[in-house]
Amino acid sequence: MEQETENATLWFLKRNARFLSEKPYMYTYALDNGDCPANVEHEPHEGILIHNLRYRVPPFEESGIAVLHLPGLSESSSFHDSNHVEDVLLPNVREAVKTFLKADIVHILEYKVCHFVRS
Repeated sequence: MEQETENATLWFLKRNARFLSEKPYMYTYALDNGDCPANVEHEPHEGILIHNLRYRVPPFEESGIAVLHLPGLSESSSFHDSNHVEDVLLPNVREAVKTFLKADIVHILEYKVCHFVRS
């Protein structure tokens, strides 16, 4: 049986008053001059208890986490196909979130299709 909980250290963006007037940014690749500019700092938060969602999904009101069932989308073999994602997956995700939140409109602002190379 897998472990139900795990203690972890999570890193969060350090609060900074400058973010009231300036958006946080961090380049994750080097610029031509070799710099990776950033106006952020991160700080560790230790002892965060991580629960395995296979055993218990906490109430949304308590955790802000929800696991939604998307009927007919269990076949992940085509999730690497951008057309399938846009035509099938995203509309189903949008409707599931809309129903769950009892929202009038749900916009998916951004998504990324990852291509994994298996060796």
